[in-house]
Parts: sequence; C-alpha cells; structure tokens
Amino acid sequence: MLIPLKQFICDSCKKPIVNIEDGWIEWESYIDAKTDKIVSKNFRICHHNNKCQKLIKHPNCADLPLSDFTGDYAIVQTISMLDIGVYHDPTYAVGSEIENLREFAELQRRLLLPYYEEARQYWNEAINQGYFGDMNEISIYLPSFLKRMIEDFSESH
Repeated sequence: MLIPLKQFICDSCKKPIVNIEDGWIEWESYIDAKTDKIVSKNFRICHHNNKCQKLIKHPNCADLPLSDFTGDYAIVQTISMLDIGVYHDPTYAVGSEIENLREFAELQRRLLLPYYEEARQYWNEAINQGYFGDMNEISIYLPSFLKRMIEDFSESH
C-alpha cells in the first residue's frame, strides 16, 4: 500500500514514486494571445528523470518538484495556479486558466485526498462492478471509503 499523500504512481512508468524527492510535476503552460492569461494543461506526476519526464523537451513545459505540491504547500500551490490572489493581481487582469478543469481536479485529488492515488488504479474496475452503487459525488472520495476500496480490490489482484 502506498503511504497516502507521500507516495505516488508515476504517470510514465506506472511504478511508485517512493520518495517525494524523486518525484516531479510537469505540465504545459503558455500565454493565450487573446486573453493574455497563462493557460495550463496536461498535468503529470512522474519520476524526476529523463526517461519519465515526457514534457521536459516541450517548448511550453513548466515543472516543479513534487515536494512543492505536498504537505502545507499542496493547497497553496494548486490554488495559486487558479488565481494568484488579489494582492498580486487586484483586477484579475493577469490571471491564469486551466484548460481542462476535470484534469486539474484529478491532479488535486491525487495530491490532496488520502488514499485516492492508490484507489484510482481500481476506478474503472469498480465502476464496471457497480462498486459505487448509488453513492453520491462526495462519498466516493472520502478517505475511509477509498481505503476500503483499496483493501477490497487489492485482495482480488
């Protein structure tokens, strides 16, 4: 079992990132010519090496150590990607945009919800088996449920 919020699964090699220091987050970031806002997309968690970092050679690559997105920094870092705040941008003129909010919400779940990172590997199987039943949009993300889901599905593998 992964240590929640301290170990992650690499989006490239699919192996665990056991030490936070070995992890990296990369994404594409560019300035939209029409709105003059920073647009971000294609968020990835990966090992910090040339083999797993796929966007490193992309001209619009933005990246930071995974440690910048964990602990107390996690929520601050991800919220600032949505809005740098009234102090630095009082009129929301600079601003930033996330191209795909669902993709960004997935990144936040991975970084902020205990047990989600490991449970997500069973997500499609759980859907196909009707595991979520009539649960609402909140319950399926509760840490206690995610932990139980890992236990139920890891036993069957």
